[in-house]
Amino acid sequence: MGNFKRFITASAAILIAAGCSTTAVTGGAERVAFGGLNLISNGHEVSLGGGLDQRDAVIGVRDTLSQRLYTSRVSDGGQFALTLMPGDYLVETIAFDYHGEKIEAPANFRFSVPSEFDSVYIGSVTLEASLESGIYGVVGTADRYTIDDECAVRCDEQLSSLGLQTSTSGVSLMSWDYQVAANR
Repeated sequence: MGNFKRFITASAAILIAAGCSTTAVTGGAERVAFGGLNLISNGHEVSLGGGLDQRDAVIGVRDTLSQRLYTSRVSDGGQFALTLMPGDYLVETIAFDYHGEKIEAPANFRFSVPSEFDSVYIGSVTLEASLESGIYGVVGTADRYTIDDECAVRCDEQLSSLGLQTSTSGVSLMSWDYQVAANR
């Protein structure tokens, strides 16, 4: 899938420190986009969140029109939420801790935030990664990404924790851009 980049600049600290917006719509045209992250490292599911036995993780999302970068910390249970204006967005990176280092996996998933809903479920992404610590730091690859619609399992609980209602929520799953070859 691609190689990981280690966070080695001050801008990485800003990305991690930015946190996430998990409040309900506070007026204006803002909407809440929410979803989940599952991390499988070397064949084992990783517990995400901020506890001692959990790894910190952050989702980086870019507005495709304004190019503004939004970040969301992944909470216990792998949930994340962002407050966004209606429009089109790109999940640019997934960053997480591994043996004391921040690892950034490049991603390229698009989703839309429609104006007709107060909140939108964008799906649950699973990142399967092969990682190992070496002399020069962590070496790894993103072996596979999958995107699932787990709204039947997660939405009610996550909407409740965000202070939102199911009746004003929609679904806009993340998807990949791809090119189809054609014979001429």
